[in-house]
Amino acid sequence: MGNKHEGKVKSEKVAKSYADMVKKNKFEEVGKEDVDAEHVSSGNESSNGFDDLDCGYTPPEREEYALSDKAVEMNQRHSDKQGKVHSFNWVLEGHAALPAQQWNPDLYANATETETSDAYGSKYAQEAKCTILDGHSNLPETLDAEVNQLSLGHSNLLVQLLESESCTEAKLIDVAKELSGRIELMEKKQAWSNKEVKHLQGLNERLLKRIVELKGTVKTLNSKIDPLTLDDSLNQFVEQCLGSEDVIYLVGGFDGFSFLPSLDSFSPSLDILTPLKPMAVGKSYASTVALDGKIFVLGGGDGACWFDTVDCYDRSRDDWTTCPSLTHNKGSLAGVNVNGRIYAFGGGDGSQCFSDVEIFDPTHGKWIKNQPMLEKRFALGGVALNGAVYAVGGFNGIQYLSSAERLDPREPNWKMLPVMSAGRGCHTLAVLNERIFSIGGYDTGAKAMVATVEVYEPRMPSWVTVEPMNYTRGYHSSAVLGGSIFTFGGVKGEADTILDVVERYKEGCGWVTTGVKSIGRRCYCSAIVL
Repeated sequence: MGNKHEGKVKSEKVAKSYADMVKKNKFEEVGKEDVDAEHVSSGNESSNGFDDLDCGYTPPEREEYALSDKAVEMNQRHSDKQGKVHSFNWVLEGHAALPAQQWNPDLYANATETETSDAYGSKYAQEAKCTILDGHSNLPETLDAEVNQLSLGHSNLLVQLLESESCTEAKLIDVAKELSGRIELMEKKQAWSNKEVKHLQGLNERLLKRIVELKGTVKTLNSKIDPLTLDDSLNQFVEQCLGSEDVIYLVGGFDGFSFLPSLDSFSPSLDILTPLKPMAVGKSYASTVALDGKIFVLGGGDGACWFDTVDCYDRSRDDWTTCPSLTHNKGSLAGVNVNGRIYAFGGGDGSQCFSDVEIFDPTHGKWIKNQPMLEKRFALGGVALNGAVYAVGGFNGIQYLSSAERLDPREPNWKMLPVMSAGRGCHTLAVLNERIFSIGGYDTGAKAMVATVEVYEPRMPSWVTVEPMNYTRGYHSSAVLGGSIFTFGGVKGEADTILDVVERYKEGCGWVTTGVKSIGRRCYCSAIVL
């Protein structure tokens, strides 16, 4: 009795071990009889059969035949599964033959490792995967999204067939045909992509070649011309179409970054700025005078020091020459041409303001001191009208002046004129239709840069306030061309904002903001018409 109970316990343990094995390997549960059948069919190779157990249990004789049938069925089932695996291994090898650009081994590897349930299938699938990976170790990390999707679909389809119990050779052939069709589509897409990439590579090579050619052209041009000199063809076009009387010359100034040595010819009607040969050094706060078709630049400064130099530009030769110097370093002075002689008056050197007047006669080639003004005037406005010299406003070292004075060369002394409505400095003067326009600048009444304009009528004589500009500005420049006053750049307000705006005044039309874009930001410059 004890032996029989002990044998029953052992049988239950073996059955439990068998159940765990079935669950672990995901075999279909075939029952105790199937285990015996497998043991019988496999001989003594297995150590887990019932013959090795001393449990005292002997099955009835009639069950031995049933177990033998089950063993045959079990062996046939495993043989079929092994055949499926070999068949699918052939399909996988065909899939592995895809071009590198069309195959994603990572997706296939993940699907094979996680989805394949058959123990033998896992083995052969793993071998096929290793073969594929060894042959495509240099594949790109990322492929076309559509190719990835197709590859994943192939892997999932293979896994489903490996798990299927009803798979036949006909189904395998159908699947192989479907995979071949998909692979062919992928190959066509890849061929088109390769063609497009080749086209783009060729285009890129042509563009790079063109860039090299353009760099060579630019280098050649730079070696032949000075980038700051005049473009002769453009200058000739402006001269032929407009003539020198139809352009305004802009000299020096400050653009917010540096003091400019530039000399530019500006056409308001065409909005063309033509660079001419520059000065030797950057100059601001200078005064310019036109005489005998030449431009004289008097004094000025570069932000660090003041100059006594006088430079002369000859338009016919596009060249600069040096003239005799002033008697004192100075800037923010005024200069005019009266009867073929240049008058330089006022200005300052940063420590004092001047009332000095110097006259340059080209025939003598030197500067001669003349009777000084009645007031010291720094940052004043000066013009010549009807053979007389006018000095208006400015700073005397203490305050901005509203006064004006006049010198007739036929008389020995200066004479005071009626005062403006307020003290004014850093402004400009322009003569239009026998009247003097005092434009913008710093107004002591407003204590700021202003847009106001006052006009002096010598026949009255008095100052009259007229229509203001559209922009407040000081340290700007003005010139008269074709019956209009043009005002360029300047400083707006206390923030020292440099303007790039050009305004034009014409009788009966008032001030108009032009659309000129070629000038750019500029202040402390001079404007002159030959």
